[in-house]
Formats: sequence, structure tokens, C-alpha cells
Amino acid sequence: MSQDSSSSSAASYGALTVKVLETRDVSINFVIGRVEMTSRVSELKKNHSSSHHFSDIFNFKVSRKDVDLTVEVWRKKLIMKDKLAGYLVLPVSNFFDENSVTGWYPLVKPKKEQAGDDKSHHPSSSSSSSSSSKDEEVSTKKGKSPEIRLEVKFTKTALPKEVLPGFVFEDTWAKDIKGGGIVNNRYWIKYPQYLLTVLPGTYGCDVFLKLRQPEGSSIRASFSIVHYDDFYKGRRKVMMETSEIVQVDHFFCPITAVSVDATYNLEEGRYVIVPFPEDATTGHSCKFTISASSKNISEISFCRLPQNPDLSWKEMCIDAQWDEETAGGGDILGLNWRLNPQFKLNLTQKTDVCVVLEQDDITSKSIGCYVLLLDPSSSIGEEARKVISYAGEVGKTDSFKFLCSVGIKLPQLSPGNYIIIPCTYEDKICGPFHLLVYTEDHAASLSPLVSSYPHIQEIKEEWKDEKAGGSPNHPSTFINNPQFILNVPSSPSPVEVIVQLVQESANYVDTSIGFLILNAKQKMQRVTKEDIFAQSAAWVPKVDVTCKFTIKPEDPRVFVIIPSTFKPDVVRKFQLNAYSDQPIHLSSCSSSP
Repeated sequence: MSQDSSSSSAASYGALTVKVLETRDVSINFVIGRVEMTSRVSELKKNHSSSHHFSDIFNFKVSRKDVDLTVEVWRKKLIMKDKLAGYLVLPVSNFFDENSVTGWYPLVKPKKEQAGDDKSHHPSSSSSSSSSSKDEEVSTKKGKSPEIRLEVKFTKTALPKEVLPGFVFEDTWAKDIKGGGIVNNRYWIKYPQYLLTVLPGTYGCDVFLKLRQPEGSSIRASFSIVHYDDFYKGRRKVMMETSEIVQVDHFFCPITAVSVDATYNLEEGRYVIVPFPEDATTGHSCKFTISASSKNISEISFCRLPQNPDLSWKEMCIDAQWDEETAGGGDILGLNWRLNPQFKLNLTQKTDVCVVLEQDDITSKSIGCYVLLLDPSSSIGEEARKVISYAGEVGKTDSFKFLCSVGIKLPQLSPGNYIIIPCTYEDKICGPFHLLVYTEDHAASLSPLVSSYPHIQEIKEEWKDEKAGGSPNHPSTFINNPQFILNVPSSPSPVEVIVQLVQESANYVDTSIGFLILNAKQKMQRVTKEDIFAQSAAWVPKVDVTCKFTIKPEDPRVFVIIPSTFKPDVVRKFQLNAYSDQPIHLSSCSSSP
């Protein structure tokens, strides 16, 4: 790839008109004007007068902005060569912003006076600053300073408007965007996007990209090219990995400038062009023009994203934070993950979804995200509660990363409720975050889950030695497992309870667990099928298993819970939890009254 970036200001070159009006306090016969390689000579005054009036007009073409106007005054000699009496040097740029300037200008002369014709001495070859130090002002016997009166006008020449080739779009950077490249910048999603397609059958296509801004703009800008995958289907790209960026000489974009030209050699495929300003737009919209072309224009296509209004995402955003109570970390094999903030996503139709987690400070937090399908049977009452069991996973970030944003692409999710759990890799890491959800479902909603269960009971225990009795498949030892008493107060209406068994697991789950809920009031010495009131669905190799059951007014109010591993003699710590909207009490059989 090659690039040609220019940050020079808009051209201000044109025509310079100099009217020689008069001289005073210097004895001369004619005046010479010079700009670049062009010289103009005034009419010849026959008398050696100290003051002369002129009516000459010098016209010059100015091809560069850094040139000088040199004016020389000469004395005519009949026998000897003409004598330079004085001169002045003025930068043409002094007149760029003025309509017409008329005034008297002091004249200077070399310390060693030189004689010659108008071609023998060129003061313009030295700068005006150097001439002021080496030369001295021309003076008369009376000590007056010689001067020349000029009227100078610069006329800007309008340059031909550049015609950009190929596909051309005029667009605007929105107000108050932060600016900067797309790497580690969560605001890149707000930049305009364009879909560049190198059509099938094209190999090594040279694509010419040009970025232009209005005349007078001082905003430096550039663009990045990112691979575009089929998931987006003509919609804007909202997730980006640095590995997706097409690099430019080992950089992520061409050098920022007021105007940028770059050539990319691209294989067939689809790419997103993302133009961006280097700095914030400071509260006002900034226009720009971008174009894409190739030697054979039929090899590419170029369009805005989204390709049509029907492909616009619905964007939902919630700003939240992890604090000392909700920074639960990302270890789903433990219990603290449940402390993290949770959010309910309601979908009304089958749709693609992007979940993006953003943070402002990327130096202290490695972040990630989980998405679970909310099982109505795992919650009590009609109100959605924070989930307590890691089940129904539909997606998660590939890993936890120290980045400004991470995300999950979820194609064609079914209608229903989903739980999004943003978290840091380690627990107790506090700080703000931003959760964004993009979906085709414009009736979708996103809301925080703040409701938990008013009554929670927790007990920690361990299977070991004779207390590691295994499942009911081992009836002689099953009753040796730790047993617990659950008391539920009487109520005229049904009471719903959730019992959860969580095993401690360092890195992976290698043991199946489950439990029975028995209709009993004291520690059991023998278990029959008639004693079983409820139970976990099965003994499964999971971190936690749950059982939701309803106690009718006529049902017993005291139960014995026996948790176990599937096989006996497995040493493992565990925690038994009970949740309800009504007051409940959970205790170990050995400590129960």
C-alpha cells in the first residue's frame, strides 16, 4: 500500500498588481519591480529630481506563496552604467488578506554602492531581514529618509475544483465526537462507515482512496480499513478486533492530514472504510468527502452503511458500574459471579444481536460478558430476579481482555428474555462500564435487574470421609451425607422455594451433584420413594443445580434436604442455598432443635 498525505493549507496564489505612484527625497529616473523571474520597468524620467510622480502599473503572476516583491529605484547615467539608488523587499504574503494597500515605504541601499544596468543587481536574491542588517537607508544631504509610494493589490486565483474519481460521498462527522483512531477508542462506533466490496474473481485489486475536507479546514483526519463479515448483512459494524484491520506499512491507518490519498492492494471480499478526525470536533459538525476508485471501476462497489434505513440497528445503552458489593468477578465456577450487575434483554422476534461491553479505563480492568437464556421456572413470582444459577448460556466473550470494548455476536436469537452479565476477570475490581445492545428488533428492551429474593438462607459444608456417601444409587451410604432441615412458615397461599446446591471447583467440573428434598422433620436413617417431596432434575456435572418447588397450604412445612455427589468417597466442599419471598429457615440437622 502507498500513501500521499498533505497537510498544507488551501492555496492562496494568484496575481499581484503594483502601482508606482511617486518617490520623494531620492534622485532617480526610473523604477524596476521584480517578482520571481519576472521584471517590470517604469517610464524614464529625464530629470534627476528628488521627487517624481509615476503612473506605471506592474502586473505579476504569483505561483508560490513564499515569494517576495522587490522594488528598485535607479539613476540614469549618460556615459557610465546606471546606478542603483535604493530598493525594498516585501513578502507577497503581506497582501494576501488585503483588498488593496497604499502607502509609503522606506528605501535601503547596499553599503558598497554598485553601478550597473537593471540586470546587474538583484536585491531579491537576499531576504529582507538580511538586507536590513547589511544595507543602510538612502538619505539626502538634508538627512531625510527616501521613500516610495506604492499601491499593491493581490488577487487570488481560484484553483480548479478537484474532481474525485470513482464512487464519491459527502458526509459529516457528528458534533462532539471524541476523535482519534479506531484502536482502543470506544467512540469509533460513532464514525461514518462505508462498505467497500472487491468483487469475486478479482485478485490483487488496487483500490485508490481519497479523503478531502472543505477549503480552509485545519482538521487532520485519516481512515482505517477493517474486514467486514457476513453477520452484519449490510448493517453498520459495531464490533472490531485489531486483527481485522488492514494495516498500512505496519500502521492501522495512513498518516493523518487535511487531505489523504492512499492505494491499497486488496483481495476479493468486503471491507469497512472508517474515516475519523484526529481530535474532537469541539461541538460543531465537520464535513468531508471520501472517494474510492480502481483502474477498472467494475471490480469494486462502494456504499454507505447501513445500505438502507431498514437495516439500521436499534441501539440500547445503560451506564453502570461495579462497586464493592457488585464486583463479583468472572469465575462462573464460584459463587461471586452472581453479585455482578445483571440486565434483562427482552426480544419480541427472532433477531441478530450484538452485545458490547465498554470501559473508559483500560489499564486496570480485564473485562468480559456472559449471556444466559432466562428460564421462567428458575425465578419466583412474575418479576424477573437476578439469576442465581449459571444455566442456559447462549454466548460469552472469547476471553477477558484489557480493552476499551469487548463484545458478542449472537445470530438469530429466539424471542424471549435473556440475562446479560458484564464482569471483570477478578473480583473486587471496581469502576464504571457501558453496556450496549444492538438488535434488529426495534421493539426490544433492555433494563437492569435490581430485584433479588428478600429471604435467602446459606450453609457451607463438605463431603468427606463417612459424609461422602454418594447418590441414592448407593442407599446404604447415601444417608451418611450431610443433611439439612428447611422450615417454611404456614401460609394461606402457596409458597415458592428455590433450593440450590453449589460445589466448589477450581478449574473445571469433574463431579456430578444433586439432592433430594424429603417430607421429614428430622435426620433420616432410611429413604424411600414415598419420602421424596421434590428433587433436582438429575445428578449432573455442573457447578450448581437447582430445584424450584411450590408448597401448598395443606403441605407439610418441614423438610429434610440431602445433597450428594453421584459417586461416594468424593471429597468436595459445597454450599446449600434456599430462596423465597416468604421467611424460611435452613439449618444443619446436627444443629437443628
